[in-house]
Amino acid sequence: MASAAAQVGCHPTQIKSSLNAVLLWARLSSVSFHKVAVTFVVGSEVHQETTNDFTQIGKPFLMGTVALGGIVNVMPFIFSDISYNKTQVMWFRRVVLGGLATCTVLNVL
Repeated sequence: MASAAAQVGCHPTQIKSSLNAVLLWARLSSVSFHKVAVTFVVGSEVHQETTNDFTQIGKPFLMGTVALGGIVNVMPFIFSDISYNKTQVMWFRRVVLGGLATCTVLNVL
């Protein structure tokens, strides 16, 4: 009996990487759904009165476009300068997540 990979006509590692991509997408979708759900619950419990004051509408624009958008443009160049061992990659991820958290907190404040 032939394997599923042979029946489809592709290499087993291609099927495994495709499965991993689907599982990653499912996890990220689940996280996004939970973020929206938590935001909805917190928003419904705060009971803050809605106003029509749009004077501060552009205030978070600089933080969102420059700081958070700049991370995506700069990360590949910085990542190419580190050595590819577990410790270096782990600290690189921690620093990037710390920067994102700092920008998020500053944006909320």
